[in-house]
Amino acid sequence: IFEAGEVVRGTRNRAFLSGVSIHPRASFTEAKSDVQSVMQALGLQCDVSGIEHGAFIPGRCAQVLCSGTPVGILGEVSPVTLTAFGLGYPAAAFELDLETLLGLRSG
Repeated sequence: IFEAGEVVRGTRNRAFLSGVSIHPRASFTEAKSDVQSVMQALGLQCDVSGIEHGAFIPGRCAQVLCSGTPVGILGEVSPVTLTAFGLGYPAAAFELDLETLLGLRSG
C-alpha cells in the first residue's frame, strides 16, 4: 500500500510518501528496494544509514539520506507495533519527505 499526503510535523504540514507491505516474507530489503525505485524515478541518488526507531526491529531500520540530508526512514516493523495494530503478518514500511526530495531534485 502506498500513500502520498500531508503529515503534521511540529507546527506545519509537510507532504510525505509512505508505503507498507504486509505478508509472511516482508523484509527490510523489500522496503529498501521500494525506496530505491522512488529515488530512481525522481533521478536522485540516496544512501541508507542504520538507526534505531521504536516502531522498527532493532538492526532492521535505516534513515534515508540524499546528499547528506535526511529524507526518510525505512525498516521492518517491530512485533510490538504489529500487535498494537492487530496485524498478523510481518510488515516492512517506509516514509519519505516529498517536500525535501523535490527540493533536492530541483536544487
